[in-house]
Amino acid sequence: MLIKQPKFNLVQKLKSNAKAFLIFEGVLLLGSYGLWRCMNTSQDFRYYMHRHFPSILESYYLVGEKLSGSDQLRRFDYTTWTQECNEH
Repeated sequence: MLIKQPKFNLVQKLKSNAKAFLIFEGVLLLGSYGLWRCMNTSQDFRYYMHRHFPSILESYYLVGEKLSGSDQLRRFDYTTWTQECNEH
């Protein structure tokens, strides 16, 4: 007796891979938005990022400077952090 082998369906494979890719992209988008929101609202979180992930914080500052045209947030953060270090 012959056993039928399922045919390779390229369209079905592409659809499932596209779904997986879109879900993965959505998760990355939500994660990056969450990270941006935390950095945008919390100076303590920006300080944590400064200590542990300075390249990510630098990218955040660069995007903010391109959009707003000033480095006011960066100067405020560094001024605050140096004052706190001098107090302790």
